[in-house]
Amino acid sequence: KFTPKFKAGYWDGIIRLWNEDKKTLYTGLFNSIKEFAELRNYELAFDEEEFNHEYSKEYITEWLDNQVLTDAEDDIEIRDYQFDAVLNAIYNKRQLIQSPTSSGKSLILYLFAKFFSEHGKKVLLMTDSSNLVDQLYTDWMKYSFKNDFDIDKVQRVYALATKTITKPIVISTWHSQHSTKKKNDVSHFNENFDIVLVDECHKGEAASIMNIMEQCTDIQYKIGLTGSLKKAKLNRLTLEGLFGTVFTATTLRELIDRGEIADISIHMIMIDYGADIAK
Repeated sequence: KFTPKFKAGYWDGIIRLWNEDKKTLYTGLFNSIKEFAELRNYELAFDEEEFNHEYSKEYITEWLDNQVLTDAEDDIEIRDYQFDAVLNAIYNKRQLIQSPTSSGKSLILYLFAKFFSEHGKKVLLMTDSSNLVDQLYTDWMKYSFKNDFDIDKVQRVYALATKTITKPIVISTWHSQHSTKKKNDVSHFNENFDIVLVDECHKGEAASIMNIMEQCTDIQYKIGLTGSLKKAKLNRLTLEGLFGTVFTATTLRELIDRGEIADISIHMIMIDYGADIAK
């Protein structure tokens, strides 16, 4: 009721995923539409090529098994839930990965970038701040200490950096990408990228994320990562429509039980102030 469009009478306050003007619905909701049609014995016609798998699970598994990864000079291994998240997202082409803080999302994103770059694809990774752009770049340098990933192929794009795309892998803030081209101009994303990854997509401003993803009309691989769907500024169905079905990699409770992060202990201290102080 506080939205200017609602108060002005231009919008009834209902978020509609079906675009009545274009007669379109987000591709990521295909499984929901398919289930809806099957329950009602409706006939559903669709382009099967849109949902074909480019890489088999066996091929992706073998590639992951052969990765040599480091944290600076120390060897590290891909955790099982990181492995499953990468495997399913590459296989499905679209995925909304839910994985909490401290679950190693930077490594998951690194594996995506490394896999796709090795297969001749151009990658755009968007996150919500310049600090995270630099942090991801630094983390990726550490992971690459003993393998053949060329960090020089990675370009950082944010406030003071050049907006001209010159490298096959781009880490950027979504604010920079949202302002790069005007609304409905799809050429920037479709011509420069084959993969779109969005980190912390639950933090994204609805207009920015939706506008960017709706411009990626020719890009089949769209993968979002989020720490919490409960805190998302976009509703869950919209996020699933843009990125695909939710895959829960792990939870905070599971990480605590595995001993990978510290357990949580909350102690409440009640202080009874005197009436003269409390007033």
